Amino acid sequence: MILRITFIAALTFAALPTFAADTDSAVIFGQIRLTGGNTMPMAYRLTARNIDTGKVERINLSKREPGSLIYDFAESLPAGKYYLLNMVAPNYDSEFRIGDAKSPFEVKEGATVYIGTWNLKLGIPTTTYTIDYDIDEISLFAKANPTRDRTKFMVGAPGKQAISLQTQ
Repeated sequence: MILRITFIAALTFAALPTFAADTDSAVIFGQIRLTGGNTMPMAYRLTARNIDTGKVERINLSKREPGSLIYDFAESLPAGKYYLLNMVAPNYDSEFRIGDAKSPFEVKEGATVYIGTWNLKLGIPTTTYTIDYDIDEISLFAKANPTRDRTKFMVGAPGKQAISLQTQ
Protein backbone atom coordinates (compact mmCIF):
# COMPACT_ATOMS: atom_id res chain seq x y z
CA MET A 1 0.00 0.00 0.00
CA ILE A 2 1.40 3.41 -0.96
CA LEU A 3 0.14 6.71 0.47
CA ARG A 4 1.25 9.80 -1.45
CA ILE A 5 1.32 13.30 -0.01
CA THR A 6 2.45 16.14 -2.29
CA PHE A 7 4.06 19.38 -1.05
CA ILE A 8 5.60 22.33 -2.88
CA ALA A 9 8.50 24.09 -1.13
CA ALA A 10 13.32 17.88 0.34
CA LEU A 11 14.87 5.81 0.33
CA THR A 12 15.44 1.30 -0.78
CA PHE A 13 18.50 -0.23 0.81
CA ALA A 14 21.67 -1.62 -0.77
CA ALA A 15 23.37 -2.35 2.55
CA LEU A 16 20.87 -1.56 5.26
CA PRO A 17 22.31 -0.08 8.45
CA THR A 18 21.78 -2.09 11.60
CA PHE A 19 21.09 -0.78 15.08
CA ALA A 20 21.26 -2.36 18.53
CA ALA A 21 18.03 -3.07 20.39
CA ASP A 22 18.74 -0.17 22.74
CA THR A 23 15.30 0.92 23.98
CA ASP A 24 16.55 4.46 24.61
CA SER A 25 17.60 5.06 21.02
CA ALA A 26 15.12 6.18 18.41
CA VAL A 27 15.92 5.55 14.75
CA ILE A 28 14.52 7.22 11.65
CA PHE A 29 14.91 5.68 8.20
CA GLY A 30 13.80 6.26 4.63
CA GLN A 31 14.99 7.19 1.15
CA ILE A 32 15.81 10.21 -0.96
CA ARG A 33 15.24 9.97 -4.72
CA LEU A 34 16.60 12.82 -6.80
CA THR A 35 14.23 13.37 -9.71
CA GLY A 36 15.71 16.22 -11.70
CA GLY A 37 16.75 19.81 -11.48
CA ASN A 38 20.26 20.34 -10.10
CA THR A 39 21.06 16.65 -9.57
CA MET A 40 24.33 14.79 -9.79
CA PRO A 41 25.24 11.45 -8.23
CA MET A 42 27.51 12.77 -5.46
CA ALA A 43 27.83 12.65 -1.69
CA TYR A 44 24.89 14.29 0.09
CA ARG A 45 23.63 14.52 3.64
CA LEU A 46 20.42 15.82 5.19
CA THR A 47 19.88 18.12 8.11
CA ALA A 48 16.82 17.96 10.34
CA ARG A 49 15.79 20.60 12.88
CA ASN A 50 14.19 19.76 16.24
CA ILE A 51 11.14 22.02 16.40
CA ASP A 52 11.21 22.39 20.20
CA THR A 53 14.95 22.86 20.79
CA GLY A 54 16.02 24.32 17.44
CA LYS A 55 18.98 21.90 17.38
CA VAL A 56 20.04 20.76 13.91
CA GLU A 57 20.91 17.07 13.46
CA ARG A 58 22.98 15.60 10.62
CA ILE A 59 21.57 12.60 8.73
CA ASN A 60 24.07 10.68 6.61
CA LEU A 61 23.00 9.28 3.25
CA SER A 62 24.37 6.27 1.42
CA LYS A 63 23.96 5.62 -2.31
CA ARG A 64 21.91 2.66 -3.41
CA GLU A 65 24.57 1.85 -6.00
CA PRO A 66 27.38 3.76 -7.76
CA GLY A 67 26.01 6.50 -10.02
CA SER A 68 22.54 6.18 -8.53
CA LEU A 69 20.32 9.11 -7.62
CA ILE A 70 18.68 7.01 -4.88
CA TYR A 71 20.01 7.41 -1.35
CA ASP A 72 19.11 5.49 1.81
CA PHE A 73 19.31 6.81 5.33
CA ALA A 74 18.97 5.48 8.85
CA GLU A 75 20.03 7.60 11.78
CA SER A 76 19.60 7.60 15.54
CA LEU A 77 17.97 10.83 16.78
CA PRO A 78 16.81 12.04 20.19
CA ALA A 79 13.03 11.91 20.65
CA GLY A 80 11.17 14.99 19.46
CA LYS A 81 9.40 16.65 16.55
CA TYR A 82 11.55 17.42 13.50
CA TYR A 83 11.41 18.61 9.94
CA LEU A 84 13.92 18.07 7.15
CA LEU A 85 15.74 21.33 6.66
CA ASN A 86 18.37 20.99 3.92
CA MET A 87 19.98 18.60 1.48
CA VAL A 88 23.70 19.38 1.59
CA ALA A 89 26.43 18.50 -0.92
CA PRO A 90 29.42 19.20 1.36
CA ASN A 91 32.10 18.56 -1.29
CA TYR A 92 30.60 21.31 -3.45
CA ASP A 93 29.54 23.69 -0.67
CA SER A 94 25.94 23.45 -1.98
CA GLU A 95 22.80 23.53 0.12
CA PHE A 96 19.20 22.98 -1.04
CA ARG A 97 16.36 24.01 1.27
CA ILE A 98 13.81 21.22 1.60
CA GLY A 99 11.14 21.95 4.15
CA ASP A 100 9.95 23.84 7.14
CA ALA A 101 7.86 23.26 10.23
CA LYS A 102 4.80 22.70 8.00
CA SER A 103 5.99 19.15 7.21
CA PRO A 104 7.08 17.70 10.57
CA PHE A 105 7.65 14.11 11.65
CA GLU A 106 7.69 12.76 15.17
CA VAL A 107 10.39 10.59 16.71
CA LYS A 108 9.30 8.76 19.86
CA GLU A 109 11.77 7.37 22.37
CA GLY A 110 12.78 3.82 21.50
CA ALA A 111 10.77 3.84 18.26
CA THR A 112 11.91 3.00 14.73
CA VAL A 113 10.27 5.64 12.53
CA TYR A 114 9.88 5.41 8.76
CA ILE A 115 9.62 8.94 7.37
CA GLY A 116 9.05 7.85 3.78
CA THR A 117 10.64 8.13 0.38
CA TRP A 118 11.29 11.78 -0.42
CA ASN A 119 11.25 12.43 -4.18
CA LEU A 120 13.27 15.64 -4.55
CA LYS A 121 13.66 17.94 -7.50
CA LEU A 122 16.50 20.12 -6.27
CA GLY A 123 16.34 23.72 -7.30
CA ILE A 124 17.52 27.17 -6.37
CA PRO A 125 15.76 28.90 -4.70
CA THR A 126 12.89 26.36 -4.59
CA THR A 127 13.01 22.60 -4.12
CA THR A 128 9.83 20.65 -4.86
CA TYR A 129 9.08 17.28 -3.40
CA THR A 130 6.57 14.51 -2.90
CA ILE A 131 6.62 11.87 -0.18
CA ASP A 132 5.64 8.23 -0.72
CA TYR A 133 5.03 5.76 2.11
CA ASP A 134 5.74 2.20 0.99
CA ILE A 135 4.95 -0.33 3.71
CA ASP A 136 7.33 -2.84 2.04
CA GLU A 137 10.26 -0.57 3.01
CA ILE A 138 9.36 -1.08 6.68
CA SER A 139 9.42 -4.86 6.23
CA LEU A 140 12.82 -4.72 4.51
CA PHE A 141 14.27 -2.56 7.26
CA ALA A 142 12.80 -4.81 9.97
CA LYS A 143 14.39 -7.89 8.37
CA ALA A 144 17.78 -6.15 8.22
CA ASN A 145 17.42 -5.08 11.87
CA PRO A 146 15.91 -8.07 13.71
CA THR A 147 16.95 -6.75 17.14
CA ARG A 148 14.71 -3.67 16.85
CA ASP A 149 11.38 -4.06 18.68
CA ARG A 150 8.82 -4.67 15.91
CA THR A 151 5.99 -3.32 18.06
CA LYS A 152 7.73 0.08 18.00
CA PHE A 153 7.94 0.49 14.22
CA MET A 154 6.05 3.62 13.17
CA VAL A 155 5.30 5.88 10.24
CA GLY A 156 6.11 9.52 10.96
CA ALA A 157 3.69 11.15 8.53
CA PRO A 158 4.19 14.90 8.03
CA GLY A 159 1.79 16.91 10.14
CA LYS A 160 0.43 13.87 11.96
CA GLN A 161 1.43 11.89 14.99
CA ALA A 162 3.36 8.69 14.29
CA ILE A 163 1.11 5.70 13.63
CA SER A 164 2.16 2.41 15.22
CA LEU A 165 2.56 -0.51 12.82
CA GLN A 166 2.77 -4.21 13.63
CA THR A 167 5.31 -5.62 11.14
CA GLN A 168 5.44 -9.28 10.30
